[in-house]
Amino acid sequence: APEESPEGAKPAPSFDVASLRDLETLGGENFARDIAAQFLADAVGLLASIRVAAESADEAAFRDQTHALRSCAANVGARAIYEKCLKWRALDAATLRAEGRDCADALERDYAAVAERIGAYARGESPLEG
Repeated sequence: APEESPEGAKPAPSFDVASLRDLETLGGENFARDIAAQFLADAVGLLASIRVAAESADEAAFRDQTHALRSCAANVGARAIYEKCLKWRALDAATLRAEGRDCADALERDYAAVAERIGAYARGESPLEG
């Protein structure tokens, strides 16, 4: 829609707000906010570990860390992160050497978009939009 800013429109396809709505239904708004905040906090460490694994072409660590991030992303509806982790879970060392940094960069960009989208919600500063 023309009235939407590009920043506001961009993260929408990569994020499914229904997951957080489901968490609200399950355990209430504070529960959903806690899950969102935990994802935002946990993902920072996982992303750092993914970058280290990618840069050292450590297949096992990369697989473990992307699996953990994928599980966290699924809980809050971070679809783009979930899909990339699923797609990249079996990258071999040669591919990690060639493309690992790009993978880490892409995940970090997606995380930034999710954090922008749900950060205020996770901090209890605004209602869930969308």
